[in-house]
Amino acid sequence: MPKLTSQQEYYFDTCKEIFPDKIFCRFMFGGSCLYFDDKIFAIIDKDKIWFRQNSKNQTKFQRLNLEQYIYTGKNNSTNMKMSYFAVPLEVLEDADSLQKWIQIAANY
Repeated sequence: MPKLTSQQEYYFDTCKEIFPDKIFCRFMFGGSCLYFDDKIFAIIDKDKIWFRQNSKNQTKFQRLNLEQYIYTGKNNSTNMKMSYFAVPLEVLEDADSLQKWIQIAANY
């Protein structure tokens, strides 16, 4: 089984501290996905964490001009924009903000 880098582990641990009984991690797509209960709400890849965009956070993500996640297939065969956007560091460093962002990203 693949192993998380120290940066990826930081993202996972930071989110898990907010909801210890709800968040778990699975490896997929060459990275890892964070689940809230049974819903994927985040991708950890390229040493960044990307939260799922939905109708409740779309305007905020656009206003903040967040970087969009682009999935690159095996052998660079595919580049596909996905509905996940990089989480700003200031959100990760503030437990109240992170809690709100997780709840919104997991509510789709």
